[in-house]
Order: sequence, then structure tokens, then C-alpha cells
Amino acid sequence: MKIQIVAIGNKLEVWLDKGIDFYLSRLTKWKIDIDVLSSKNLKSIDEIKVKETQILLNKVKYKNIIFIDKSGKKFNSEEMAIDMEKLSSKGGISLLIGGAFGFAEDISKKYEKWSLSDLTYPHGIVRLIILEQLYRTSAILNHHPCHK
Repeated sequence: MKIQIVAIGNKLEVWLDKGIDFYLSRLTKWKIDIDVLSSKNLKSIDEIKVKETQILLNKVKYKNIIFIDKSGKKFNSEEMAIDMEKLSSKGGISLLIGGAFGFAEDISKKYEKWSLSDLTYPHGIVRLIILEQLYRTSAILNHHPCHK
């Protein structure tokens, strides 16, 4: 499976880096790229949302684009595994994590959205949660019992 995670963010705390490295080391059969981008010198929230959404989309490698957003589709791990398998059969998957103000709605509404929770998480933790769920997806797709 080819997956790209594209995020707006900053350098992570050491413990988050270690967690991310832990899951990446367990997903060696998958090709996973993580691109962390920043945006600066923007004045209004609307300008920030538009600019950051464009920055993310400009970095996308794969045609299957999913915005990670609390307003997105909610599902359990098994349902996520099924969706990931369907999408991967059509090519790679790009997962986009927006900045603190989210995405420009008029742009992001054209794409699929997934929600990790109704809770709000720091963007570094979202990267870690996504990788943990990808590891869980791998276990589910390989019929490994440890995903429960």
C-alpha cells in the first residue's frame, strides 16, 4: 500500500517522533511518506485556511485524496481497513492534515473527509494516531488477531 501523509505543522516533541518511528518501523511492507509543511506571514484566518489548503494540495502525490477533518466520515477500525483497501486498489492514498484553523471549505468540499474523533488533537498527535490506525489496518487486512 502506498500512503502519503501531508500535514501543516512544526517540529515534534521527541516522544512523538519516537512513536511515529515505532509505527513506521512496523509498516515496512507499505510505502509511507510523511511531508510536513509550514505557512507563514498570513494575516486573516480565511487567508490562512485557503493558503494552507493549497499548500497541502500542491504536495499531493496520489489521486485518492482524503482530508482528515472532524466533520468527516466516522468509522471503526474495520471499516477504515475496508475503505483503505478499496482506495489502495485504485492507487496510492494521500491523507491531508490541516493547520490550526482547518481547511478552506470551498476547496476541501470537493474531496472525501475522514474524522478520527469528535475531539480536537494537536497536529503531531494526529500524525501518530493515523500511523497507529494504519498499523491496525495492516493487522486487520492480514487477519492478525492483535488489532482488537
